[in-house]
Amino acid sequence: MKQAAVPAATLLAGLAVPVVGLTIGWRWSFALAGAAVLLAMAVVPSDPIGARKAADGDHDRATAALVVMAVAAALGAGTANALGAFLVGSAVDRGVAAGLAGLTLSLGGAVGVVVRVLGGWLADRRDGGHLAVVGGMLASGAVGLALLAVPAAWALVVGTILGFGLGWSWPGVLTFAVVRLNPTAPAAATGITQAGVYAGGGLGPLAFGALVHVTSYAVSWLVAAATMVLAALLMLVGRAMLIRRR
Repeated sequence: MKQAAVPAATLLAGLAVPVVGLTIGWRWSFALAGAAVLLAMAVVPSDPIGARKAADGDHDRATAALVVMAVAAALGAGTANALGAFLVGSAVDRGVAAGLAGLTLSLGGAVGVVVRVLGGWLADRRDGGHLAVVGGMLASGAVGLALLAVPAAWALVVGTILGFGLGWSWPGVLTFAVVRLNPTAPAAATGITQAGVYAGGGLGPLAFGALVHVTSYAVSWLVAAATMVLAALLMLVGRAMLIRRR
């Protein structure tokens, strides 16, 4: 449920285009987002009194495999975050009305919420194979990114659904898998992989924007798709390294 917060925020950002941006101005979108943060801070529960920190060892951590998965996560998160940041601009550039482009982004966010929750529910009912699922989600998401380079309305919709529903719905399953595979050092293990997620999330949109500036949206989406395919392959390589080690 917590992982679903990211696409939920994207859904709200998409709705903000026609509801706020095209009515009272885009700056008010940021003002309202800031107010929402203050509201969230007010309702977050405090830590239980006397809560203890769990011991965390590192003797069973497969560091090399985790680093490979962190690189894969960085590439996957970088392209996925670029999708959320540039989908509206890309749609407008191909002639789609700004309001409709924002609603398309909201569609992607809604799909992402459903798939992230569903993905967690299904992960609880599998005995293993979680990293293979993550690799498959990344590969399928790459198809969606490639479709965004196609100048057709159906490609925009299908690409958005695949991009958000699969290409950007794997982080929760990845974290779940890493914790399950590193029971004696869950914090240290997820610290490595999450470092990749956050590094990619920060650098990916910057790189994508620079690429758009020197090429075009179509070329940039194709490069992003290839990058996500590479992320899928590296995720499977990291999985194979874990299997060999164990």
